Amino acid sequence: MFTRLPAQGWILTLFIIQTFPAGAVVGPPQPVSVLPNQQFGDAALRSTSSTAAKQASAETLAAWERLKAAKGNDQGLVDFSPATGLPHTVAYLKAEVEGKSLEDKARNFLLENSALFLKGKDAGDLSLEGVRRDSFGSSHVDFSQKYDGLRVYGAGLSVHFDPEERVSMVNGDYLPDLHPANGSPNEVLFAEEALRKALRPFGRLGSAYKAIEEPELCLYSRSPAKDSNLLAYRFSLLAGGVESHRLLFADAISGEILAFFPTGAYLDGTAMVYDPNSAQSGLVQRTLTDLDDSGKLRGPLLNVIDEENDRVVSGPRTFNFSPDTPGFRQASVYYYLTETRKRMRALGFNDIAAGDIPTVVDARDSQTGGEFNNAFYNHNPRGFVFGNGDGSVFANLAQDFDVASHEFGHFFDFSLTVSQPTPLHSPRRAWGEACGDTVAAIINGDPNVGESSVPGKPFLRTIDNAKRFPNDLVNEEHLDGEIYGGANWDFMKLRGGGAVNQAARDEMARVMIAGIPFIPMTNVQFKDILIAFVQGDMNRGGANVANLRTAYGMHGITETSTFKQAEDRQTERLNLAEVGEKGVAGFQELQNGVPVVGSLANGAFADFFIRIPAGSTSLTVQTFAPFQPPQGDVILRVAPRNYTGPEQIYTSDLSFIDEQIVVTNASPVPLSQDDVWLIEAADFAPDFQFSTVGLVATVAGAGGQVQQIQFNQLVNGTISTTTERDAYFFSGSAGQAVDIAVNRTGAMTLDPLVLLGNSVGQLIAFDDNSGGSQNALISGFTLPANDNYLIVVQAAVTALGPVTQGDYSLLLTPGTAAPPTPTPIPSDGATVLTSGVPVNGTIPAGNPQAGQGASSPHFKITIPAGAKELFVRVHETPTPGGKLVVQVRKGQPIGQTLDDFVGLGGRRSHVLVTPDSRVPLSPSDFFIQFFNLDGIPHDFQLLAVIEVGGGGNSEFDLEDDGVINAKDLLLLLGNPPMDPQTYFTFARVWGATGVKVESP
Repeated sequence: MFTRLPAQGWILTLFIIQTFPAGAVVGPPQPVSVLPNQQFGDAALRSTSSTAAKQASAETLAAWERLKAAKGNDQGLVDFSPATGLPHTVAYLKAEVEGKSLEDKARNFLLENSALFLKGKDAGDLSLEGVRRDSFGSSHVDFSQKYDGLRVYGAGLSVHFDPEERVSMVNGDYLPDLHPANGSPNEVLFAEEALRKALRPFGRLGSAYKAIEEPELCLYSRSPAKDSNLLAYRFSLLAGGVESHRLLFADAISGEILAFFPTGAYLDGTAMVYDPNSAQSGLVQRTLTDLDDSGKLRGPLLNVIDEENDRVVSGPRTFNFSPDTPGFRQASVYYYLTETRKRMRALGFNDIAAGDIPTVVDARDSQTGGEFNNAFYNHNPRGFVFGNGDGSVFANLAQDFDVASHEFGHFFDFSLTVSQPTPLHSPRRAWGEACGDTVAAIINGDPNVGESSVPGKPFLRTIDNAKRFPNDLVNEEHLDGEIYGGANWDFMKLRGGGAVNQAARDEMARVMIAGIPFIPMTNVQFKDILIAFVQGDMNRGGANVANLRTAYGMHGITETSTFKQAEDRQTERLNLAEVGEKGVAGFQELQNGVPVVGSLANGAFADFFIRIPAGSTSLTVQTFAPFQPPQGDVILRVAPRNYTGPEQIYTSDLSFIDEQIVVTNASPVPLSQDDVWLIEAADFAPDFQFSTVGLVATVAGAGGQVQQIQFNQLVNGTISTTTERDAYFFSGSAGQAVDIAVNRTGAMTLDPLVLLGNSVGQLIAFDDNSGGSQNALISGFTLPANDNYLIVVQAAVTALGPVTQGDYSLLLTPGTAAPPTPTPIPSDGATVLTSGVPVNGTIPAGNPQAGQGASSPHFKITIPAGAKELFVRVHETPTPGGKLVVQVRKGQPIGQTLDDFVGLGGRRSHVLVTPDSRVPLSPSDFFIQFFNLDGIPHDFQLLAVIEVGGGGNSEFDLEDDGVINAKDLLLLLGNPPMDPQTYFTFARVWGATGVKVESP
């Protein structure tokens, strides 16, 4: 998936720590680094949690030993679940088992080893999901777990057989002690009421969804907000468009959202395309295969349509168009996807049952109406979607072979395995992105992905990398996927004798085809991919097992542990590359005096290096607690790059978080021994779940620290790599207003992001595009205290990390403080609304924004006692406009806090207020006010409806059943399309209601 995300998603993990001394000098601006394991929160911790074998009971461990002894197999592997103490994976078996069918054999094996897999239970709560057979003769029997007949989401077991029908692997998660924490099945809501409650806070955006399957009452065991098993309804919803299918899990007792997951004879023709892309090839003519006789780009594999333009039609099937035409993009996508699918089929991928796949090109951004910076595959309903890119963030998405092959990789992955809905940025999602990148490399022969898709960059990503698990995890699925991708590329190198040739690429495809079916349905960890590939290859004879283990081990992934324990590193000889322009392989560079902060999972470590200039007299490395109270315990190690053994490693483990090591030229291992020193911070606290730590390294006697700037001093700089961060500091006073402007300069394409931090590690302001033309501007910010403040300049961040670079200018100037809170509009100046009666009006161009103008149209409606809902609907013309903002407040028309803020909407918006809302519906005046951010006037229609007691206004009871409910809203609103980005924007607006929202 290629998509741009708000920069805030990364900003929240960046904290700039410690006071920078006044007068600190000088030298060039310094890039700011962050710890590789910088995520705060449960998701990152799960992805790097330590092995839980110690949690297994004595009975379970004895059962494992009995299984190995009974089968005479000392090569077996077991990995225990941290949640249950039962196995998550048992692999490398060759167990004969009796049974008339594969299901019988699978059940018999589980029953024979019930103490190991089922905690002594009888498997009566396991229900057959299906039996899969892959292209290499292996079979896979999938069971879901039931509780009193209800499916348990987050639980299930798969039993895998080799071609001789011997059990070779069991994986998944069985939950032995189930009970609902939120009530009993006889207390649940009706499904319709649960859906109504779940969608109600999202107004029109929620009511746009329609159920396309019967709701399922189930037990949900994967709620990220609640560590328990909950009775829930599973809804399969669709809002229109191939990308809008979602699974909604709602608490069956309260209606609270638990999770919301995003999810004959044929002829030849010809086309002009770039092969593989415009950066590496001129226009060439290629043969299009598998076309039907319609003259369209349609056949048994694909059916290409265009969101904005007519489908091209050619009776003689000649699709030779110029690159700036819709036909060229349609033909390019058809060619790339068809050739990828044919090649993967030839290597053993059986996707005949999938039929022809709808493929959309020229997709538009549903919010702006402009070019869409995205390409993706959607599995249900099945389809590919390609935008063009806006030419700044992305470009040529429909004209780059790699992009199409990458998206096909998602289809390939989905088709080979069974997977329950998976949260964003999890190890399973990271594997999906790696699968796409690997398929692109298999098809096109090089490790770089998207050579023409990112303006100003040679490629989007590469799988020829040295990233390691867990050090290089950043909790973003595309970037974390590069760890898997790097292992796959190194496997191809090993298979090809040092070079990635066609035979090596083909074998990588076969390894994936054989191995992906062994990936667990639930709770996938990084090592599960390697275990699956090894098991799949063993079932083919095992010729690739050694190379797979070597390649994945080069990237920190082994079968026996989630990561290396920190204490193992003390005596390990690091295999380091020489320091060059890119630094030490696998280590991040620290800058003199620039602190970094992050979190380390139990037993994990983070590695850095710092350059020691000639003439330096000392190196001081400190760890500190960035938050109070301190969390965890760390051990600090420092060594010269070319150290020869543990005797040359300085170690500090005197406290919990606060450690310090000072190296001078008089130390036993002197500072002058090397011009590069290595630094490692490691979690060393078995009693803590993780450690949160700051780290700073200071070199004395040479070089400088962060550059100080003065007011009205113009500073020029360059972001020369996409990951560079330039740091400056200034002294400010409490109450002082400042403007910080960062403008792109020169001919390069930097999209700058500016961040402002104080001296105690808090990010207090940031901006991306407020300066216009992609320039960054923090305007009128009032400094909270007398302090030294840090300014950081970097490239704006997308879901793929920062993707631009170039020159910039930085100017710090005195600013103008924000105006004081305006006087509220007198209530008697508002137009009184009548429930159910629409009001039409016009708002002038450029009417002031919310909170700044008393002249904006404003209305009020009085809520009587007993009211159940206030439903506000706004339509705007001309359409599409998108510049009209409507604000709803309780008790006063204008305010500067959230105490009375009910909701905010835009064009064709709907706001619902209920007694359960964050600002509850109660007898009071509710005010509705409009603001026009556009340069032209806009007409609007406003409708407010109050539902009282057991009915409401019959005009909106479209089912004519005496109750206004979710079905009436669906009928009223029709089926407008809705994209995930818009959904989540509104989810954040309503997040304070207490509804638990998970990214779709």
